[in-house]
Amino acid sequence: MIKGFTSSTESQATVSSDTIVVFDNITDFASESDKISLDQAGSIDFASGASASVTTAAVANVATFVDLEAAIEAVIGSLAASSSSNAKVYDVTLSGNGLAAAGVEHLVIVNDGDDALSTSDLMIELSGTSSNTILSGDFVFTA
Repeated sequence: MIKGFTSSTESQATVSSDTIVVFDNITDFASESDKISLDQAGSIDFASGASASVTTAAVANVATFVDLEAAIEAVIGSLAASSSSNAKVYDVTLSGNGLAAAGVEHLVIVNDGDDALSTSDLMIELSGTSSNTILSGDFVFTA
């Protein structure tokens, strides 16, 4: 199965009251079998044959989406911006109180052209029988 995203607006997180979210949810993603096809994230137009650099982070007790960036950076250091030839992907597992207790336990975030989380990043929730991790080979890029 290939799930395709041609722009950030196709999987743009909408956050209300900093805890209610609306974004794509893939319930049965199988790493090394399924693919996420990307064309754009924010102002970044990925080149055909681009690569993905996946960084994993496990965060706990993140109360709000405002706190999510700080929690990720506490684990991995600063976030990096994507370029047309390399997508910066963050595979984030949440546990404990806050967002995880509200049901948001696994996010895949594709950063756009800046080094911060913003509304132009792609944000996809993996749930159900989805794999626990994402690999760089789980992405394909279209021009």
